[in-house]
Amino acid sequence: VREQVRFSLLRKIILSKPQSKAKPVYQANIDVSGLDTRLSKDEMATRYVFREAKDVCKANNAEFVIMLDGVRRTVYNNPDGPFDYTKGALKLNAMVDRVADKLGIEFIDLQPRFAENYRNNGARFEFENDSHWNELGHTVAAEALYNFLKSDNFNEFKGHLAN
Repeated sequence: VREQVRFSLLRKIILSKPQSKAKPVYQANIDVSGLDTRLSKDEMATRYVFREAKDVCKANNAEFVIMLDGVRRTVYNNPDGPFDYTKGALKLNAMVDRVADKLGIEFIDLQPRFAENYRNNGARFEFENDSHWNELGHTVAAEALYNFLKSDNFNEFKGHLAN
């Protein structure tokens, strides 16, 4: 203390992780710059959360369905695709699809649905000043869920509930 050594500064220097000099890269509001290094941990956490949510839904006679946003910038830049699910934020869509499939959970990927709508209408899915869905974005998502509810997959689930 007499020497004016600040222990909080020393603690920060000694215990903190080295700061990366690379700037984060964001895609769909996700820092994808470190995605490759943390993807296996993300998948483990996702599997746990999905399993727990599925169990809660099953105990309450409900269906657990995952619906995930697409990367709208890739839709706007190339609505005809193909979309590379091995790069950027779409890696998360691929990971969610993989985990959901292993656990028997329905997964609705909005990437192809947004692409189809954008090809047909050319209208954006978010507000001008932020990336939250506007009315069209919500409509596309609602239609995707509605189509699932009308599908044979959902009718099979309803049959299991009746038994």
